[in-house]
Amino acid sequence: MKLAYFSPLPPLKSGIADYSVELLLAMRHLATIDLFVAGYEVSDKRLINAFKIYNISEFPSRKRVDGYDLNVYHIGNNHLYHEDIYKMALSEPGLVVLHDVYIHNMVAAMLYGHGKSEEYVAEMRYNFGEEGERVAREFLNGVGKAPWERDGLPYPMTKRLVDRAKGVIVHSLYAREHVKSQRESVPVEVVKHHSEVIVEDEKAERFAARKRLGIPDDTVIFASFGYISPNRRIDEILKAVCRLSSLSGRVVFYLVGEVSEPGYKVEELVRDMGLEGKVFITGYADMDYYLDIMKAADICFNLRYPYYGETSGNLHRMLGLGKVVFVSDIGGFREYPDDCLIKVPVGNESEVLALQIERLMTHPRLRERISQHALAYAKEYCTLEVAAHNYVAFADQIRRGLEKVESFIEETARQLLHDGVNSDEELMLRAVAERIVDMALEERPRREGS
Repeated sequence: MKLAYFSPLPPLKSGIADYSVELLLAMRHLATIDLFVAGYEVSDKRLINAFKIYNISEFPSRKRVDGYDLNVYHIGNNHLYHEDIYKMALSEPGLVVLHDVYIHNMVAAMLYGHGKSEEYVAEMRYNFGEEGERVAREFLNGVGKAPWERDGLPYPMTKRLVDRAKGVIVHSLYAREHVKSQRESVPVEVVKHHSEVIVEDEKAERFAARKRLGIPDDTVIFASFGYISPNRRIDEILKAVCRLSSLSGRVVFYLVGEVSEPGYKVEELVRDMGLEGKVFITGYADMDYYLDIMKAADICFNLRYPYYGETSGNLHRMLGLGKVVFVSDIGGFREYPDDCLIKVPVGNESEVLALQIERLMTHPRLRERISQHALAYAKEYCTLEVAAHNYVAFADQIRRGLEKVESFIEETARQLLHDGVNSDEELMLRAVAERIVDMALEERPRREGS
């Protein structure tokens, strides 16, 4: 099977880029894959040596030459990295990997952000009917918040993408339900996010990482990873750190990543709370340093609110390293077993966090038990080999389904031509046959559920 693969890749500073590197290196022995990127040079030498890499603008000519069985599109919520991929997924439908079931920010940046207000209104109407159009026009007239900034994220903008897709991969049942609510007939596969590294001994890895970093063994290390923004609940974590009087002399908190919103003054928060010298903001970190901090940490935070329906790659790195992790009790995070991480109710998290941290630090066996369950979960469900196999198996399933559809269309057209239909009507006949297939797919779930 030959795949055309569209995704952000290094040097882009994107979690999906890191994810794709890991996945591609595992998939390369299972399928022939060409990579397509939007106007930059891929920097990862492993990819350069293992794959043919083209600019996305070259796809039409490569398609004619190489005859790909299926296109694979990785979609996130950042228009800087995904706009060209999104447009290609609409014009050349294929298998969509939906890392984020919201993507309103990306679509709004593509349309409203480029002065295309009426196109934005039309997109809101396509997704949400008359209500969507009304909300969009009210916003354009200066009434209320921008739709993509409203509490509860009520306006996900994935319908057009889902309607065009040949199939969809998601990472959680939560995301699968969202996709099915938009188009019941589309094939959807849940492929759990992989853990690239799964260790055998969390404690040994922790002390080895601290030695490399020059951090004393008795230091209590908290850490949060990825973009630093309000929805990572950094304010609440900082408040919790302030409450930990019994640990105050030994605690350090690493924020590993870049501040993603210019107006978010996290350094001022640290200063105002008197936490200077305890909180370290690293900025963008290379993967070796990133993983060393993660390995060295006693407790990690992976909180989200507002929640955009995403599955966190960092969470799966933490599980694979046997970390004790706090997550928000929301959306897809609720699907993880309660014994392998700690779920925190959304809103005023600092008090709950402080109490739970005190409990963990005074009960080392509890920390060890959670760590062991995290590793067991990662080993059973999140290996890179399983993820790569599931991707290729589902892509092959979609390919075989498309071949059956094409065969049915051609056979229907031949039969009608044999029965005396004029060849000038071939396009009409193909459209009729395609609609018959669509109706069959739409009917199948109802029959299976009866």
